[in-house]
Amino acid sequence: MRRRVVRDYHIYLTPDFRLGTFGHPWEYTICVFGEELVTAISAELTLILGKPLRRSA
Repeated sequence: MRRRVVRDYHIYLTPDFRLGTFGHPWEYTICVFGEELVTAISAELTLILGKPLRRSA
């Protein structure tokens, strides 16, 4: 994964943009996208950070 910092936002992306995370500094949220990545880490993130604020299909 490549890391990009755009102002205060932290973005991690695979080279093909299929998987990644987006950290929002003012909302204090992390957006995880890409079915494989969400499936792989959702249980751990919920355990560490608590119930998701929002989820899309």
